[in-house]
Amino acid sequence: MELTVKLPKNAPARVRTGRWSALVAAATALAVLAGCGSSTPAADSSSGPGTAGAAGTSGPGTTAGADGGSVVAGSGSAATDPGSGAGGSAGAGSAGAAGSAGAGSAGAGSVSAGSVSAAGSAGAQSSAGSALPAGVTDTFPVTIDSTLGKATIPAEPKRVVALGWGSPEAAVALGVVPVGMQKIEVGSANLPPWLTERLGGEQPTLIDASSAEIPYEAVLALKPDVILAVNSGVTEEQYARLSQIAPTVGYPGQAWLTSWQDQITMVGKALGRSKAAAALVSQTDKLIADTAAAHPEFKGVTVAFGSATEAGKYNFYFNNDSRVQLLNQLGFATTPAFDRPADAPSFSLSTSLESIGNYPSQVLVAWYLSSQLQQQTEANPLFKALPAVKSGGYVPITDPALVQATSAVNVLSLPWMLEQYVPMLSKAATAAKAGGSDG
Repeated sequence: MELTVKLPKNAPARVRTGRWSALVAAATALAVLAGCGSSTPAADSSSGPGTAGAAGTSGPGTTAGADGGSVVAGSGSAATDPGSGAGGSAGAGSAGAAGSAGAGSAGAGSVSAGSVSAAGSAGAQSSAGSALPAGVTDTFPVTIDSTLGKATIPAEPKRVVALGWGSPEAAVALGVVPVGMQKIEVGSANLPPWLTERLGGEQPTLIDASSAEIPYEAVLALKPDVILAVNSGVTEEQYARLSQIAPTVGYPGQAWLTSWQDQITMVGKALGRSKAAAALVSQTDKLIADTAAAHPEFKGVTVAFGSATEAGKYNFYFNNDSRVQLLNQLGFATTPAFDRPADAPSFSLSTSLESIGNYPSQVLVAWYLSSQLQQQTEANPLFKALPAVKSGGYVPITDPALVQATSAVNVLSLPWMLEQYVPMLSKAATAAKAGGSDG
């Protein structure tokens, strides 16, 4: 039996940090005032990159289930893709400076899907209170290298399509609402809450794409000027076909392993907003650094991030996965056991529950494909004997939206995530230290 959490389609995002809320509100208001044009070509809406499913299709990682399903508690997988979300929390959705003007803005109106706004064109306030660089600051054409090939973008893109995770959020953070994006399902919602709120009443065309299959006709119908797939599972063959439609920006290293910093930097270059992207990197780094400084209990505590997607087995994400990298930035220490071998075929180390004791840590964060798997795993005596579990350093994530946020780390998901994630981590780190756990 799977525990599926359904979220209202327009469910508001959780409370943001005050400083980040100011950035979001200001950028939204300024995008409205910029009078962005709109375009609404209709393509068949689709189901999102399923995270669970056949052939490791969509978002990073999932194993059971078909693409495009709703996100179940603790969804995701560890085997072939680094993702979260059983059945479909995959594609990185995009939303953006759409909706009525934010707090403190003058004027009202909405930005239609497909419009491009100059993020901070009138001096949008950043999370630190400073203005983001205005609009397009780069000179075109620009050429962007990726593992899949080079993309030359001749002029400022007006019509953007975003595939995979992170590209839509990066575009939105820079003031650009894609005309189309890969669908993300979190419960009954088609977008995660941090994007739903940004869209307001507008919604880009949703594309039913996955790592296994891309509907090229639907992408072509949107008449994109650029296709962003900076954190995706796009293959060389798919990249070649997409590049026949529009310049396509792929990932810089391995599929599904693009850091949030590279995501915003590459998208910023593609959209001619490199200065704004650099400012967002600095602001987000500061948010993480400030959080780490406020929680000295994290420093040096060893951490592992795991998942269970089938009975009797357990997966640990490698240290170069974004889930673990964020924990490391917050002050936690990684262990050599989870350094990824050069020839590793997946994003995680898979082991049997009988061998789980070989991978101790002081804190263990985890999600589960279903509530039944969680119960079975947690009832296992060998799991109970783990140092993190015995001491209270165990952090099971059961909220589908939080599973997605911790799996798809980016400049928009981070502020939403940290509000909920940090108290859980603080409690676990404190308990681990008090319990003398030495994993």
